[in-house]
Amino acid sequence: MPKTILVSNRLPIRINSEGLPERTTGGLASALEAAETNGPKLWVGWTGGPEEEIEDRDALGTQLRSLDIEPVFLSQVEVDGFYEGYSNSTLWPLLHGMLERTQFDHESEIRYREANEKFADAIVAVAEDDDIVWIHDYHLFLLPAMLRKKKPGLRIGFFLHTPFPGSDILRTLPARRELLLGLLGADLIGFHTYNYLRHFRSSLLRVLGIETEHDSLYHLGRKHQLGVSPIGHNRKGFHEAMVTEAFLTAQTELAENLDERKLVLNVERLDYTKGVPQKLAAIRHFLENNPDQRDKIMFLIIAVPSRQN
Repeated sequence: MPKTILVSNRLPIRINSEGLPERTTGGLASALEAAETNGPKLWVGWTGGPEEEIEDRDALGTQLRSLDIEPVFLSQVEVDGFYEGYSNSTLWPLLHGMLERTQFDHESEIRYREANEKFADAIVAVAEDDDIVWIHDYHLFLLPAMLRKKKPGLRIGFFLHTPFPGSDILRTLPARRELLLGLLGADLIGFHTYNYLRHFRSSLLRVLGIETEHDSLYHLGRKHQLGVSPIGHNRKGFHEAMVTEAFLTAQTELAENLDERKLVLNVERLDYTKGVPQKLAAIRHFLENNPDQRDKIMFLIIAVPSRQN
């Protein structure tokens, strides 16, 4: 039976103090764990640290494969260029339309391409024709085309978990053609909103001269499906958590602490795209203009540290 291969930059694991892998519950990992598939599931991704810090790569690889995980090992140079550099200093701000924060560095672009090749080699080593390869996010824009070239029989999907910018912004990226052609290795390309899909279609036309239908396009004899599928949460996992003793205890304590007050809760990563300073300003504005509400509402922002380098 064909298997589903989930591919993301980071694996749903962390390496503990004893050098052993443990499952984690990040946003993307949590959402994808809830995805129901026919047949077995395998996860391919980066271990999260430079390979120079791994004492026994072979032993770690064996441990991860017992968890249905195929690791991708990156050197410190590759981590700096691929992850810290091109992915998060170039693509992340550009995709969010923040050109003033976007850094362009040719060496980082080279490391990004090399890392995508490593992902492709890792997938080809475990994939069979007719397997479904489901690639996630901007770290791996070049991967679909690389896989299509190495193993044409794969069924490849790509989903972008960030915005896709307008063509005027994308055209500031020197490797814009390579990025778009990389995505066209996928049979299905998915986005969160119709606006992001519209921007992608516009970029295909303005950068590559490729015309599209509303939800599909033909390129080099292949049909590519375009879709809008906003990601949900792990509903099953939430319901299971809500019947635990720990949840009921926390719920009781929170209700007692709030008394008659209302709680306004905000949870997300600590990142400049999330608008935390603007939210604090909005809270201040609300309280200044509604002094009678100061003792009736509690605002809580949980900002999870992210990319601390």
